[in-house]
Amino acid sequence: MVSKVVPQKEEDLLHLMNQPIYQVLMLMTPEESEKAAADFEDLKLTRSNPFAADVINQGNSKLEGIRRVGKEYGFDLNQVMAFGDSDNDLEMLAGVGMSVAMGNGSSSVKEVAKHITTSNQQDGIHKALEHFGVLASEKVFVSRDYHFNKVKTFHHMMDERTQEEPRAWDLEGATHRAGFKIEELVEFVRAASPSEEDFGQALSQLHQALDKAADKVAQKTPAQQDLVGQVDALIDTLYFTYGSFVLMGVDPERIFDIVHQANMGKIFPDGKAHFDPVTHKILKPDDWEEKYAPEPAIKKELKRQLKAYERHKERNNTQ
Repeated sequence: MVSKVVPQKEEDLLHLMNQPIYQVLMLMTPEESEKAAADFEDLKLTRSNPFAADVINQGNSKLEGIRRVGKEYGFDLNQVMAFGDSDNDLEMLAGVGMSVAMGNGSSSVKEVAKHITTSNQQDGIHKALEHFGVLASEKVFVSRDYHFNKVKTFHHMMDERTQEEPRAWDLEGATHRAGFKIEELVEFVRAASPSEEDFGQALSQLHQALDKAADKVAQKTPAQQDLVGQVDALIDTLYFTYGSFVLMGVDPERIFDIVHQANMGKIFPDGKAHFDPVTHKILKPDDWEEKYAPEPAIKKELKRQLKAYERHKERNNTQ
Protein backbone atom coordinates (compact mmCIF):
# COMPACT_ATOMS: atom_id res chain seq x y z
CA MET A 1 0.00 0.00 0.00
CA VAL A 2 1.30 3.47 -0.94
CA SER A 3 0.70 5.88 1.92
CA LYS A 4 1.97 8.98 0.15
CA VAL A 5 2.51 9.98 -3.47
CA VAL A 6 5.44 12.33 -4.02
CA PRO A 7 5.21 14.34 -7.27
CA GLN A 8 8.27 14.36 -9.54
CA LYS A 9 10.25 17.59 -9.78
CA GLU A 10 11.06 18.31 -13.40
CA GLU A 11 14.31 20.11 -12.54
CA ASP A 12 15.52 17.07 -10.57
CA LEU A 13 14.84 14.79 -13.52
CA LEU A 14 16.67 17.13 -15.89
CA HIS A 15 19.62 17.18 -13.50
CA LEU A 16 19.70 13.39 -13.28
CA MET A 17 19.64 13.07 -17.06
CA ASN A 18 23.00 14.83 -17.22
CA GLN A 19 24.63 12.62 -14.58
CA PRO A 20 26.43 9.30 -15.18
CA ILE A 21 24.15 6.27 -14.78
CA TYR A 22 25.84 3.37 -13.03
CA GLN A 23 22.87 1.10 -12.39
CA VAL A 24 19.19 0.89 -13.24
CA LEU A 25 16.60 -1.16 -11.36
CA MET A 26 13.77 -2.34 -13.60
CA LEU A 27 10.64 -4.25 -12.69
CA MET A 28 10.55 -7.23 -15.06
CA THR A 29 9.99 -10.96 -15.09
CA PRO A 30 12.89 -13.40 -15.58
CA GLU A 31 11.70 -13.98 -19.14
CA GLU A 32 11.68 -10.24 -19.86
CA SER A 33 15.18 -9.82 -18.44
CA GLU A 34 16.47 -12.64 -20.67
CA LYS A 35 15.00 -10.90 -23.73
CA ALA A 36 16.45 -7.54 -22.68
CA ALA A 37 19.89 -9.12 -22.21
CA ALA A 38 19.70 -10.52 -25.75
CA ASP A 39 18.56 -7.19 -27.22
CA PHE A 40 21.20 -5.08 -25.41
CA GLU A 41 24.45 -7.04 -25.53
CA ASP A 42 26.49 -4.15 -24.09
CA LEU A 43 24.46 -4.29 -20.88
CA LYS A 44 24.54 -6.85 -18.07
CA LEU A 45 21.35 -7.90 -16.28
CA THR A 46 21.34 -9.64 -12.93
CA ARG A 47 18.44 -10.45 -10.61
CA SER A 48 18.18 -9.70 -6.91
CA ASN A 49 14.55 -10.79 -6.49
CA PRO A 50 11.79 -12.46 -8.55
CA PHE A 51 10.28 -9.14 -9.60
CA ALA A 52 13.18 -6.94 -10.67
CA ALA A 53 16.47 -6.91 -12.55
CA ASP A 54 19.60 -4.80 -12.02
CA VAL A 55 20.96 -3.32 -15.24
CA ILE A 56 24.66 -2.39 -15.36
CA ASN A 57 27.39 -2.04 -17.96
CA GLN A 58 29.25 -5.14 -19.12
CA GLY A 59 32.46 -5.55 -17.15
CA ASN A 60 30.96 -4.14 -13.97
CA SER A 61 29.86 -6.29 -11.05
CA LYS A 62 30.08 -6.58 -7.29
CA LEU A 63 33.17 -8.74 -7.70
CA GLU A 64 34.83 -6.21 -9.99
CA GLY A 65 34.04 -3.45 -7.50
CA ILE A 66 35.70 -5.44 -4.71
CA ARG A 67 38.69 -6.10 -6.94
CA ARG A 68 39.13 -2.37 -7.66
CA VAL A 69 38.83 -1.44 -3.98
CA GLY A 70 41.40 -4.12 -3.18
CA LYS A 71 43.78 -2.72 -5.76
CA GLU A 72 43.45 0.71 -4.15
CA TYR A 73 43.93 -0.50 -0.56
CA GLY A 74 46.31 -3.39 -1.12
CA PHE A 75 44.33 -6.61 -0.65
CA ASP A 76 43.29 -9.36 -3.05
CA LEU A 77 40.08 -11.33 -3.48
CA ASN A 78 41.36 -14.29 -1.46
CA GLN A 79 41.38 -12.05 1.62
CA VAL A 80 37.72 -11.07 1.23
CA MET A 81 34.68 -12.46 3.05
CA ALA A 82 31.43 -11.76 1.20
CA PHE A 83 27.80 -12.38 2.13
CA GLY A 84 24.98 -12.97 -0.33
CA ASP A 85 21.41 -14.18 -0.62
CA SER A 86 20.38 -13.59 -4.25
CA ASP A 87 21.45 -14.79 -7.67
CA ASN A 88 23.12 -11.46 -8.42
CA ASP A 89 25.61 -12.41 -5.68
CA LEU A 90 26.74 -15.66 -7.36
CA GLU A 91 29.73 -14.22 -9.23
CA MET A 92 30.93 -12.41 -6.11
CA LEU A 93 30.56 -15.45 -3.87
CA ALA A 94 32.38 -17.68 -6.35
CA GLY A 95 35.28 -15.25 -6.64
CA VAL A 96 36.18 -14.32 -3.05
CA GLY A 97 38.20 -16.24 -0.48
CA MET A 98 35.35 -16.88 1.95
CA SER A 99 31.77 -16.88 0.68
CA VAL A 100 28.85 -16.96 3.10
CA ALA A 101 25.24 -17.62 2.11
CA MET A 102 22.44 -16.20 4.22
CA GLY A 103 19.93 -18.71 5.58
CA ASN A 104 17.19 -17.04 3.53
CA GLY A 105 19.31 -17.15 0.37
CA SER A 106 18.43 -18.98 -2.84
CA SER A 107 19.43 -22.61 -3.30
CA SER A 108 21.95 -21.64 -6.00
CA VAL A 109 23.63 -19.22 -3.58
CA LYS A 110 23.91 -21.95 -0.92
CA GLU A 111 25.45 -24.35 -3.44
CA VAL A 112 28.20 -21.84 -4.31
CA ALA A 113 28.95 -20.61 -0.78
CA LYS A 114 31.58 -22.18 1.44
CA HIS A 115 29.59 -21.45 4.61
CA ILE A 116 25.90 -20.98 5.37
CA THR A 117 24.73 -18.76 8.22
CA THR A 118 21.28 -17.89 9.56
CA SER A 119 18.89 -15.55 7.77
CA ASN A 120 19.26 -11.78 7.56
CA GLN A 121 16.48 -11.49 10.15
CA GLN A 122 18.32 -13.79 12.58
CA ASP A 123 21.62 -11.88 12.82
CA GLY A 124 23.17 -14.09 10.16
CA ILE A 125 26.11 -11.81 9.40
CA HIS A 126 26.90 -11.29 13.09
CA LYS A 127 26.76 -15.02 13.77
CA ALA A 128 29.06 -15.77 10.84
CA LEU A 129 31.57 -13.16 11.99
CA GLU A 130 31.50 -14.72 15.46
CA HIS A 131 31.98 -18.18 13.95
CA PHE A 132 35.08 -17.11 12.04
CA GLY A 133 36.51 -15.19 14.99
CA VAL A 134 36.14 -11.74 13.43
CA LEU A 135 33.88 -10.74 16.31
CA ALA A 136 34.50 -12.04 19.79
CA SER A 137 31.67 -14.00 21.37
CA GLU A 138 31.82 -14.27 25.14
CA LYS A 139 28.67 -16.37 25.27
CA VAL A 140 29.84 -19.22 23.03
CA PHE A 141 32.81 -21.44 23.79
CA VAL A 142 34.93 -22.81 20.95
CA SER A 143 36.33 -26.32 21.23
CA ARG A 144 39.74 -27.51 20.09
CA ASP A 145 37.82 -30.27 18.30
CA TYR A 146 37.33 -29.17 14.68
CA HIS A 147 34.42 -31.55 14.09
CA PHE A 148 32.64 -30.50 17.29
CA ASN A 149 32.76 -26.86 16.18
CA LYS A 150 31.32 -27.78 12.78
CA VAL A 151 28.38 -29.58 14.39
CA LYS A 152 27.93 -26.71 16.83
CA THR A 153 27.67 -24.32 13.89
CA PHE A 154 25.00 -26.59 12.42
CA HIS A 155 22.92 -26.60 15.62
CA HIS A 156 23.45 -22.88 16.10
CA MET A 157 21.90 -22.25 12.70
CA MET A 158 19.12 -24.82 13.01
CA ASP A 159 18.15 -24.36 16.67
CA GLU A 160 19.12 -20.66 16.78
CA ARG A 161 20.87 -21.34 20.10
CA THR A 162 23.58 -23.52 21.60
CA GLN A 163 24.06 -25.19 24.98
CA GLU A 164 27.03 -23.57 26.73
CA GLU A 165 26.70 -25.01 30.25
CA PRO A 166 27.35 -28.77 30.55
CA ARG A 167 24.10 -30.57 31.35
CA ALA A 168 22.73 -34.10 31.21
CA TRP A 169 20.00 -35.13 28.79
CA ASP A 170 16.59 -35.94 30.22
CA LEU A 171 15.17 -39.38 29.41
CA GLU A 172 12.95 -38.24 26.54
CA GLY A 173 15.72 -36.34 24.77
CA ALA A 174 18.27 -39.10 25.38
CA THR A 175 15.88 -41.69 23.96
CA HIS A 176 15.31 -39.64 20.81
CA ARG A 177 19.06 -39.09 20.33
CA ALA A 178 19.71 -42.82 20.82
CA GLY A 179 16.97 -43.54 18.28
CA PHE A 180 18.77 -41.39 15.69
CA LYS A 181 21.92 -43.44 16.23
CA ILE A 182 20.04 -46.75 16.04
CA GLU A 183 18.69 -45.77 12.62
CA GLU A 184 22.24 -45.09 11.40
CA LEU A 185 23.46 -48.41 12.86
CA VAL A 186 20.71 -50.27 11.01
CA GLU A 187 21.77 -48.52 7.79
CA PHE A 188 25.37 -49.55 8.54
CA VAL A 189 24.41 -53.22 8.97
CA ARG A 190 22.20 -53.16 5.86
CA ALA A 191 25.12 -51.82 3.82
CA ALA A 192 27.08 -54.90 4.97
CA SER A 193 24.31 -57.41 4.15
CA PRO A 194 24.69 -59.48 0.93
CA SER A 195 20.94 -60.29 0.87
CA GLU A 196 17.61 -59.51 2.52
CA GLU A 197 17.80 -62.83 4.37
CA ASP A 198 21.23 -61.95 5.76
CA PHE A 199 19.93 -58.51 6.73
CA GLY A 200 17.02 -60.07 8.63
CA GLN A 201 19.37 -62.38 10.52
CA ALA A 202 21.65 -59.44 11.36
CA LEU A 203 18.68 -57.49 12.76
CA SER A 204 17.80 -60.45 14.97
CA GLN A 205 21.37 -60.45 16.26
CA LEU A 206 21.10 -56.71 16.96
CA HIS A 207 17.91 -57.26 18.98
CA GLN A 208 19.70 -59.96 20.97
CA ALA A 209 22.69 -57.66 21.48
CA LEU A 210 20.36 -54.90 22.72
CA ASP A 211 18.74 -57.24 25.26
CA LYS A 212 22.14 -58.50 26.38
CA ALA A 213 23.45 -54.93 26.78
CA ALA A 214 20.35 -53.97 28.80
CA ASP A 215 20.97 -56.84 31.25
CA LYS A 216 24.68 -55.98 31.51
CA VAL A 217 24.11 -52.27 32.15
CA ALA A 218 21.31 -52.93 34.66
CA GLN A 219 23.70 -55.01 36.77
CA LYS A 220 26.52 -52.47 36.42
CA THR A 221 24.94 -49.12 37.37
CA PRO A 222 21.65 -47.89 38.88
CA ALA A 223 19.17 -46.08 36.63
CA GLN A 224 19.63 -42.35 37.25
CA GLN A 225 20.22 -39.12 35.33
CA ASP A 226 24.01 -38.93 35.29
CA LEU A 227 26.08 -36.45 33.26
CA VAL A 228 29.30 -38.47 33.68
CA GLY A 229 27.62 -41.68 32.57
CA GLN A 230 26.10 -40.03 29.49
CA VAL A 231 29.40 -38.42 28.46
CA ASP A 232 31.30 -41.68 28.99
CA ALA A 233 28.83 -43.59 26.80
CA LEU A 234 28.94 -40.98 24.02
CA ILE A 235 32.74 -40.85 24.01
CA ASP A 236 32.85 -44.64 23.77
CA THR A 237 30.40 -44.43 20.85
CA LEU A 238 32.64 -41.86 19.18
CA TYR A 239 35.71 -44.02 19.81
CA PHE A 240 34.02 -47.10 18.36
CA THR A 241 33.01 -45.05 15.30
CA TYR A 242 36.58 -43.91 14.70
CA GLY A 243 37.72 -47.49 15.27
CA SER A 244 35.35 -48.68 12.56
CA PHE A 245 36.86 -46.17 10.13
CA VAL A 246 40.37 -47.27 11.11
CA LEU A 247 39.55 -50.92 10.48
CA MET A 248 37.95 -49.98 7.13
CA GLY A 249 41.04 -48.03 6.09
CA VAL A 250 38.90 -44.96 5.41
CA ASP A 251 39.96 -41.42 6.35
CA PRO A 252 36.76 -39.65 7.54
CA GLU A 253 38.14 -36.09 7.49
CA ARG A 254 36.89 -34.92 4.08
CA ILE A 255 33.80 -37.11 4.30
CA PHE A 256 32.80 -35.36 7.52
CA ASP A 257 32.99 -31.99 5.73
CA ILE A 258 30.88 -33.38 2.87
CA VAL A 259 28.16 -34.52 5.27
CA HIS A 260 28.37 -31.25 7.24
CA GLN A 261 27.85 -29.20 4.07
CA ALA A 262 24.88 -31.39 3.15
CA ASN A 263 23.36 -30.92 6.61
CA MET A 264 23.77 -27.15 6.35
CA GLY A 265 21.42 -27.33 3.34
CA LYS A 266 18.48 -28.35 5.54
CA ILE A 267 17.20 -24.80 5.78
CA PHE A 268 13.71 -24.50 4.24
CA PRO A 269 12.71 -21.77 1.74
CA ASP A 270 11.37 -19.68 4.63
CA GLY A 271 14.94 -19.40 5.94
CA LYS A 272 14.33 -21.62 8.96
CA ALA A 273 14.84 -25.23 10.00
CA HIS A 274 11.79 -27.47 10.41
CA PHE A 275 11.60 -30.17 13.07
CA ASP A 276 9.79 -33.45 13.66
CA PRO A 277 7.03 -32.56 16.17
CA VAL A 278 7.80 -35.61 18.34
CA THR A 279 11.55 -36.30 18.18
CA HIS A 280 12.68 -32.75 17.25
CA LYS A 281 14.80 -34.30 14.49
CA ILE A 282 15.73 -31.75 11.83
CA LEU A 283 13.74 -32.40 8.66
CA LYS A 284 14.94 -32.23 5.06
CA PRO A 285 13.38 -29.83 2.52
CA ASP A 286 11.68 -31.47 -0.48
CA ASP A 287 14.59 -30.65 -2.80
CA TRP A 288 17.33 -31.67 -0.35
CA GLU A 289 18.03 -35.08 -1.89
CA GLU A 290 18.41 -33.56 -5.34
CA LYS A 291 20.62 -30.66 -4.29
CA TYR A 292 22.49 -31.71 -1.16
CA ALA A 293 22.50 -35.52 -0.79
CA PRO A 294 26.10 -36.36 0.15
CA GLU A 295 26.36 -39.85 -1.38
CA PRO A 296 27.80 -38.79 -4.79
CA ALA A 297 30.50 -36.67 -3.13
CA ILE A 298 31.27 -39.46 -0.63
CA LYS A 299 31.63 -41.93 -3.52
CA LYS A 300 34.02 -39.55 -5.28
CA GLU A 301 36.12 -39.10 -2.13
CA LEU A 302 36.33 -42.87 -1.57
CA LYS A 303 37.51 -43.32 -5.16
CA ARG A 304 40.20 -40.72 -4.45
CA GLN A 305 41.32 -42.60 -1.34
CA LEU A 306 41.41 -45.91 -3.23
CA LYS A 307 43.52 -44.36 -6.00
CA ALA A 308 45.86 -42.84 -3.40
CA TYR A 309 46.30 -46.28 -1.83
CA GLU A 310 47.00 -47.90 -5.23
CA ARG A 311 49.65 -45.26 -5.99
CA HIS A 312 51.21 -45.80 -2.58
CA LYS A 313 51.27 -49.57 -3.11
CA GLU A 314 52.85 -49.19 -6.56
CA ARG A 315 55.60 -46.95 -5.20
CA ASN A 316 56.38 -49.47 -2.46
CA ASN A 317 56.52 -52.32 -4.97
CA THR A 318 58.96 -50.47 -7.23
CA GLN A 319 61.36 -49.60 -4.42
